[in-house]
Amino acid sequence: MTGKLRILVVDDEQVILDSARKILGSDLTVLTAPDAEAASQLLAAEAPDIVISDLVLPGASGMKLLDNALEHDPGLVIILTTGFSTVENAVAALKHGAFDFLPKPFTCDELLSSVARARRAVELRLTLGARGPGERGEFHLGVQTWARPERDGTVLLGVTEKELRTLERIEGVELPEIGAELRQGGRLVTLLTSDGLAHGMWSPLGGRVLAVNNALKDAPELLRDASNGARFVARIQPSDLDGELPNLIES
Repeated sequence: MTGKLRILVVDDEQVILDSARKILGSDLTVLTAPDAEAASQLLAAEAPDIVISDLVLPGASGMKLLDNALEHDPGLVIILTTGFSTVENAVAALKHGAFDFLPKPFTCDELLSSVARARRAVELRLTLGARGPGERGEFHLGVQTWARPERDGTVLLGVTEKELRTLERIEGVELPEIGAELRQGGRLVTLLTSDGLAHGMWSPLGGRVLAVNNALKDAPELLRDASNGARFVARIQPSDLDGELPNLIES
């Protein structure tokens, strides 16, 4: 792929648009739009590779923009930004084909992390909408993380193979604390990669952490090794399995 990738940032806050230009402009061609209508015009005229859009926009919502954009181009990589009160909508958006979401206010590093993975997805031409390989009985939060209910009522959580393909070498992990209460769409684990970025992965289900995969502390690249059963991040006691499982995609 030659030339700069094109990224469209959609937000009604000018400070967000200006910041995105400043942070991303050296490596990407940055287009901006204040609402879904202007964004739709740019999508048709400029064919960006990546879109970052707020969920709450004047006129049509970011969710509507997501649906329309993916209908036109199913391979488009879309990152949504959202306030805390709309995290549930962001979880739903991942099921509808969004690549990632960023809770507001997000930091420069969080933006760079998400965009780095989005760029890798574009370069690898990952098919984000496909179910992809996975264990039978796995349920995916978009293309990012998976949950696998066990017979004893607990659930294993991990990072999908597709998401791992968007990351440079993993050099460290920040695991949740045993006893911590996870929230669906909240932080599950942070992966530290060789390009100096920290990548937060969202939890596919809520619940209390019963155990974590401590082997990853010494050998974080085990997350990629499907042969040894070490790909899980944590085991939880789910808090609302029946209520939250429908938000996920069954493998």
